[in-house]
Amino acid sequence: MRIPFILCLVILFAAFAASAQVPQYEAYPTGKLFDGKNAKPVITKFDRNFRTRIKWAADGKRDFAGEYIFTQFGCGMACRVTFILNARTGRVFWLPFTLCCWEPLESDPVAFRLDSRLLALRGLRNEALGEYQDDKATDVHFYEFKNGRFRFIKTVRSQNH
Repeated sequence: MRIPFILCLVILFAAFAASAQVPQYEAYPTGKLFDGKNAKPVITKFDRNFRTRIKWAADGKRDFAGEYIFTQFGCGMACRVTFILNARTGRVFWLPFTLCCWEPLESDPVAFRLDSRLLALRGLRNEALGEYQDDKATDVHFYEFKNGRFRFIKTVRSQNH
């Protein structure tokens, strides 16, 4: 009788420890959600090359961090460029890298929620070049969007690779 009970405790502890290592949306709340009309986008000199995409985003629905419209577009085969548009102010914030080559390829490599500042991304950042050279296609990278920037939290490596 004791062996199954102890085994159950070990399994429960392992599951709890594993879940505690993965950042949770609830730990990064947004507070009040913006429910006003979307602002006209503020196009900077850098943004000019992407003004059509930004204007399209301005017609979208808020879906990230309380007042942002999360937007991605292709930059090659299985490659994405990402920005968020503040629906309240019209400001654009770019993810500081591209995302590509995630596995499984048919899945969505990003996860986020309206009521949280947490962003989860799976795959290679900047095609695993430079500071991201250790990235694997199944890695999940967690970022918090706060004070106008994406702050790296941690990378969770797949147990399969």
